[in-house]
Amino acid sequence: MDVVIRAHDAALGLPYELWRLRDRRLLATVPGVRMRRMIAGIEREAVEPLAGPLKILVAVGAPEETHEQSDVRH
Repeated sequence: MDVVIRAHDAALGLPYELWRLRDRRLLATVPGVRMRRMIAGIEREAVEPLAGPLKILVAVGAPEETHEQSDVRH
């Protein structure tokens, strides 16, 4: 079941996923329930997520070398 929350401004930040059912379960934890939020007044459908894993490129650098000699023996 798809649950769509349409809200304005600050109401978009409310924790709707924490709504409890009569049996005390959280709505967002019920198998088969998908929740999403939409801004009220905007009728455009959400864009489907991209397929595949997210690829992240990370560059790691070392600090500049000091002019001191190290104790490494060759």
